[in-house]
This record gives sequence, C-alpha cells and structure tokens, in this order.
Amino acid sequence: MVIGSDNSSFIPKKTPLVEERVQKRKSIDLFFLISMVIFLITLTFAVGAFLYKNFLEGSIEESKIMLEKEKENFDIETIKQLIRLDSRLMVAEMLLGGHSDLTGLFDALEESTLQAVQFVDFEFKITNEGIEIKMDGITKDYATVALQAEKFGSNPFIKNTIFSDLDVNNDGKVVFSFTANVDPELISFKKRVQ
Repeated sequence: MVIGSDNSSFIPKKTPLVEERVQKRKSIDLFFLISMVIFLITLTFAVGAFLYKNFLEGSIEESKIMLEKEKENFDIETIKQLIRLDSRLMVAEMLLGGHSDLTGLFDALEESTLQAVQFVDFEFKITNEGIEIKMDGITKDYATVALQAEKFGSNPFIKNTIFSDLDVNNDGKVVFSFTANVDPELISFKKRVQ
C-alpha cells in the first residue's frame, strides 16, 4: 500500500445537509387561556365562600353564647306579669274602641238645631248600615222646617236627612218626623278621647 495514496480524508466529500432548526413559538391556545381564567375565578369564589361560611358559623356561635347570657338576665316572673298586662291592655283597647259616646252626637244636634225647632222624641239605632237617628219635632211654620233641613244638610256628620210626616197640629204648629244617618266617628269614644 502506498502511503499517501489513501483515499481517506478528514474532510468530508459530501457536505451533510444542514438541518434547519426552526424554533416553534410556544403559543398559548385561546381556549386554554379562557378556561384558565374561568378556573381561577371559580377557585377565588370557592375560597371566598368557604371563608364567608366559616365567618358566619363563628358569628352564629358568638350570637348563641350572647343569647344564652342574656336569657340568664331575664326574670321569668316579670315576663309573665308583662304578658298578662299586655293581654289586659289589648282587651281594654278593644272595649274602648267599641264603646259609644253620644256626647258628640248631642253636641252636633245642638249646634245644628234652630232655636225655633223643638224635638220631642229621639230614637237611636246601630244597624249594619251604620247609625240611624229618628226624631219627632215641632216648629211654628213650614219655612222653619225648610231652614232646619238646610242646617242639618250642611253638617258633615249628619247624612241622608229626611223630613217626613209634615202636618199641622191642633195648636197650629207644624209637626214633622226626621230621620238621618250619623257618621260613626261622631259617637266613637276612642276618637273623642284622642
């Protein structure tokens, strides 16, 4: 073999292909990003709910302890007396609320009756429709009856006034019957006291 005639060379005859390395950019997928945001929000709310639950449970326990301490301060006998007093007051209020006081009615009649008119009979009834009064009266003439009707008509507490059975008696005076409805507030004891 001949030295130097060797075909071997340290320089390659063929150049190897240069690998092109293209670095791929790491891109974050949009779906992954949205799901991660939703997960973090959900996780935050879950932790918040857990902490809030623990806070409420602690607050309830503190309130129970305070309530037990306050229960010890109550006097049972005093509470029973107050309950009885409350019942009595409710019954008294109910009785006074339903009590009739005719003073207001008589004051209204006195204010609205003319001096020339005299009432000789008085009836008072409480019906389902309200309060009804009936009176018989005497006066000197028909014109006075008309004036009396006008005076009663101007009183806001006396409603639906009716003058009937007009006649002249043996003394030459005009007799009549009068009916009307009265506002229930006029005879209410509770309203009068207030």
